[in-house]
Amino acid sequence: MKARMEWGRGQRLNLFMAIRTKINITNKKQEDTIMYEHIVILKLGSKVTIYEQEEAVKLVHTFKETIPGIVDLSAGINVSEEVEHKQGYTLGIRVTFENQQACRDYIQHPLHQNLLQRIGPLVEGIVVMDYPFA
Repeated sequence: MKARMEWGRGQRLNLFMAIRTKINITNKKQEDTIMYEHIVILKLGSKVTIYEQEEAVKLVHTFKETIPGIVDLSAGINVSEEVEHKQGYTLGIRVTFENQQACRDYIQHPLHQNLLQRIGPLVEGIVVMDYPFA
């Protein structure tokens, strides 16, 4: 017959706090080590020229060497042959970050803000998706 261990309120509270602290530390470590993918798909106005689209892509490509926390980056003009699925979206951007905080910092970075100021008026639609991955 196994002896049943009785826990007092203080012991249960201490155990709960120890587990909660361990979970918070683990979550913080995971947040710091799990990379983040940031995907943006833009629908630019019909009057936006190919030249303007290419300039936006060039600007985005400068981010990799100048904005901290970027692991990988790609951007380009939509050339999909699946015309029925394009829905007018013309420009795609994918940025891989070291972690979620790097993604957060990128959003406020002056180069990113400059991009928003330059192409914002040209954008008719936008889809943004962020997700963590190991």
